[in-house]
Amino acid sequence: MIHFAYRIYVVPFVIKYLSQLTFSKNVINRSKLNSVSINLKKLLLFHLYFYFYVHDDCFHQSLCFKTNYQNMAIDLSFKNNRKPRKGRVLISDPFSKDDYFGRSVVYLCDYNSQGTFGFVLTNYLDINLADVAKNFPDIGANISIGGPVQTENIFFIHTLGNRLPGSVEVDDGIFIGGDYDLLIEQLKDGLIDNSKVRFFLGYSGWDGGQLEEEINRNNWIVAPVLNPLEIMDTSISDIWQRFMKREGKKYDILSRAPLDIHNN
Repeated sequence: MIHFAYRIYVVPFVIKYLSQLTFSKNVINRSKLNSVSINLKKLLLFHLYFYFYVHDDCFHQSLCFKTNYQNMAIDLSFKNNRKPRKGRVLISDPFSKDDYFGRSVVYLCDYNSQGTFGFVLTNYLDINLADVAKNFPDIGANISIGGPVQTENIFFIHTLGNRLPGSVEVDDGIFIGGDYDLLIEQLKDGLIDNSKVRFFLGYSGWDGGQLEEEINRNNWIVAPVLNPLEIMDTSISDIWQRFMKREGKKYDILSRAPLDIHNN
């Protein structure tokens, strides 16, 4: 009963009170509301939300958290030290509401000083590719929106290697492009398993230095691909959560936060 009453009556008051405070180093202090960024307040509120509501032993954990808060240095930033390169992925900020990149994973196919391009892995379309692509066989291939650039064009990555002339290896057995007509012909004849090819409408692109600026603004973190098959697997619906969880406890917590904490 004490635990229940604490959650029902005390916690909402504490969260409402803390929403009017700002975070300075590792101590919560009163100050002007506009002296702290909106993102930092969201993360602070979510941190409290987790300790009060999510943790398996939330009552005891929250007491410990409150008692020792001033002695804790809590890193709530969405960043890591990895650098982008082809064959890695970008994981988007959990509070982004961008139509293309909100809670997304982007597979990087090229990265250099001139720019970057890749494909969003999370934006599946509920359509049959044969209905939108000329002469495409009806093989039930899934398709994703790869990004906001050239959305009228079809792009593809695959694990066919030299079987598809003109393809270029991205990393670890994943290739991009190649002889599209030959690909279609072999798909029609059943010579290629469609699980070895992944299709996208459009791609994601950044000019030189643009992606780095977005990473510095904590819009993205960079992560390695541990298994190239998960890049090709279109049946994975929770790939953003999987990559977040793999980054560690803090990111696992953030992946379970509501998109807009203030509406929760």
